[in-house]
Amino acid sequence: MLIQNICGLKYPDEFIIRFFFKERLLDKKGSVLELGCGNGSNLSLFYQYGWSIIGVDISEEMIAQGNKNILNYHNNNFENKFRFICDDMIEFVDETNEKYDALILAGSLYYLEYSKIIQLFSLVKDKDLLNSGSMVYFNIRLLNDYRYAKGIQIGTNSFRLTINETGEENCIMTFFSEEEFINLISQYFDFKDMKVMHSLYDNYDSKNEKIIPMNSDLIVWGKVK
Repeated sequence: MLIQNICGLKYPDEFIIRFFFKERLLDKKGSVLELGCGNGSNLSLFYQYGWSIIGVDISEEMIAQGNKNILNYHNNNFENKFRFICDDMIEFVDETNEKYDALILAGSLYYLEYSKIIQLFSLVKDKDLLNSGSMVYFNIRLLNDYRYAKGIQIGTNSFRLTINETGEENCIMTFFSEEEFINLISQYFDFKDMKVMHSLYDNYDSKNEKIIPMNSDLIVWGKVK
């Protein structure tokens, strides 16, 4: 499929690509669940290497784009399964009875209020969602991110943003310190090993022709026992 024919984001996230190849997931097969999958750009990488993919997103438009994009690959004789489901990620986890070999929370976790993040992690643990040896991937926003405290506080380091230069006005966003997030996920995921990385970069706002400074993300992935 030509890049120009892909609906929405064209490529997987940079760190998802690193995660996939550094962990040699190209040599494995299994089922991967992405919560907050958008148009499926991250999952498309897994799919093309034979993984069965399940993407969940609250946006009907994103789910429609995901189905359209993956169908273009599926028509090239891929036999592995794919599903895109329009649902709230917490409700989906609460209702699913399946187990997965990888769980991705790449660009969605920080849009949940702190209490909802705890609820989600609790459900994943209580429902025993992951097979032994499964991989888990997180991306969260750190306290030195440009957006921090630029809004109305609604919970522990959770704000409803009042800025519009990032296109996220009225969005909920939750921030963590590195130590806090590592301690938190260690309570809910029994990691065998863990990789921790940082992404600090500026963004260009083409609409207003100005630089938005200090996007600060923490990327964590690991294998569970």
